[in-house]
Amino acid sequence: MKGISIIFYPHPIRVKEGKHQVFYRITLDRKKAECATKFYVAMKEWAAFQKDETFDNEQSRIKSEIYRIKNRLIDEGRPISAKIIKDILTQKQQVQAYLIDFFQSFNRISSLKKSTPKRMSKSMKRLRITVSER
Repeated sequence: MKGISIIFYPHPIRVKEGKHQVFYRITLDRKKAECATKFYVAMKEWAAFQKDETFDNEQSRIKSEIYRIKNRLIDEGRPISAKIIKDILTQKQQVQAYLIDFFQSFNRISSLKKSTPKRMSKSMKRLRITVSER
């Protein structure tokens, strides 16, 4: 695996009131993933904006979070790509994991109770099949 590259730039098409939205691009093994920030900047002001303290703090926070995610994926032995890092950073993957974790804990609790409603037990059977297929 080669190094990771993180570049911030004003998006040429995303314009709001004459200002371009600032994006960042994560590149890993020549695969790219892009994501928007909350910042907007006029093209003429881009050089000065990069030195702005608020933007610099946000840029540093995003970069350190990306490196932290990359290192965690390596430690866990999970696959790594720019898209996976972006999804974790924007919390797209996290939602699914929490939902499955919730149902698994619910399954443990409901298996302890003897009087689980029929409708609930059918749902839990389907969930067990779905989770075991992953």
